[in-house]
Amino acid sequence: VEQQEQNTDRWIYSLLQSGISMGPGAYSGAAPQQTQMREGFHEYAFKTFLRLQRDSAKARHRADAVYELEAQLAKASDQPSGNQTIGLAELNQLAPTIDWHRYFRRIGIASIDSVIMRNPKFYQALDSLLLTTSLETWRDYLRFWLIKVNALFLDDSAFGDLFIWQRISTGALQPSPRWQRVQYQEMNFWLGQPLARLFEGQYSAAGEKTRQHALAESLREAFRRRIESLDWMSDSTRKRALLKLAQLRITIGESGNGIDYSSMPLRRDSYVLNVIRASVWYHDRYMHMLTQPVDRRTKDPGAQFADDWYDYRNNEVVLSAAETIPIVPGSPDEVLDDAVVYGMTVLGHEISHGFDSEGRHYDARGNKADWWTAADDAAFVARAQVMIDQYNEFTLPGGVHLNGRSSLPENLAELVGCRVALDGFKKTEQFRKNERIGGFTPLQRFFLAYAFRHARHERKEFLAGRRADDPYPPEREWVNGVLVNIPEFYEAFDVKPGDRMYRAEDRRVKVW
Repeated sequence: VEQQEQNTDRWIYSLLQSGISMGPGAYSGAAPQQTQMREGFHEYAFKTFLRLQRDSAKARHRADAVYELEAQLAKASDQPSGNQTIGLAELNQLAPTIDWHRYFRRIGIASIDSVIMRNPKFYQALDSLLLTTSLETWRDYLRFWLIKVNALFLDDSAFGDLFIWQRISTGALQPSPRWQRVQYQEMNFWLGQPLARLFEGQYSAAGEKTRQHALAESLREAFRRRIESLDWMSDSTRKRALLKLAQLRITIGESGNGIDYSSMPLRRDSYVLNVIRASVWYHDRYMHMLTQPVDRRTKDPGAQFADDWYDYRNNEVVLSAAETIPIVPGSPDEVLDDAVVYGMTVLGHEISHGFDSEGRHYDARGNKADWWTAADDAAFVARAQVMIDQYNEFTLPGGVHLNGRSSLPENLAELVGCRVALDGFKKTEQFRKNERIGGFTPLQRFFLAYAFRHARHERKEFLAGRRADDPYPPEREWVNGVLVNIPEFYEAFDVKPGDRMYRAEDRRVKVW
């Protein structure tokens, strides 16, 4: 359930593609890891059916049948072809085997006249598979998925089988302790909002929100100055961009419009049953939303504990309480220095999403609208192409090149976010004084803090398993691919021609 693109004051039901256990390429690809993933899938499915029925021959047959069904679904999985609104009559023509009226009624939708269709080819293929695949195979498919999606919440043996298969793509040496897995699930899927409220009430230091709001407004101001000084944008488009920036809502931490979770039917009998109950509770809430007016002040029910995002449909940036940079009691200056705070903030990135290759198609109200002149649109595309070309040069383990177009929205937001954060930092007293801390200048500390925010350990198996068209690049490429375009980075570390991170000025990205 989401807000309609052209009218964000209305909820609408959206149909997506799903139903496969691996990336589409893993079902037919010849890369070593893809082969290992296929073999691992067969073994995991076999173990699952052997658990259900102690007959090796039948378990192997059922596992093979489920794999073949998923492989057919994978062939139909494709990039979304847009957000087309279609009526139920057209939906029935697209996939007539599915009784859509009965389906919607059974999932709790009393009345519906249209839906968002993103992947029509997938639903056409699904419709055909419902006719050509035996009912028993569909039952086995659903049995397999029931266990697979709940394996995290079952006994160690069921989870262990899943882990052995997944480690092919993650490179993990051993599973995390159960308490960590449970904690991660609660924070990121089931109880993120109430835990965030609890965290903010008990651990947020006085003045933290005030500082974050001041930081956010300094970034908004920095972005405003950048828009006003653009030499490639016409006055009419600039006026609309400034209006969108001015009307951008920035929410720091819990806004007071949280959801009441007291009706979630949790009990002390079974962890996996609690997860299923929570899933049903969320589902019912989303179905109920379809009949309600849009309340732009209330967070998405599934918001995570430590989550930050830009909401295209509401022109809003949300920063969770857990994502704010903490004040450090007892430190000499009582707070982290501005270089670290500005360097590590994600606010610039999220603000910039309103003006990236996707966000620029939405207006100040969050409705999808074309507010660009043809000349401005062409100028933006030409400048964005430089970043696409840069990221196409990066390779994953195994020699696969990244797809710079797929990751363009995130890469642009990261570059512009870093630039506006740097603009804001340059207005601080710390930058003006230019005194060293720990042997580093304020400018160096800013870039070191930026890199520290991206510090992750990404195993080669994980990187090799990434799809080239992943919307997020690896963390290393995110840092290096952004900083080579920022002149102050060259100044801070005296980067010269011949150095590995040097890029000629005429080959650097200049958009916002």
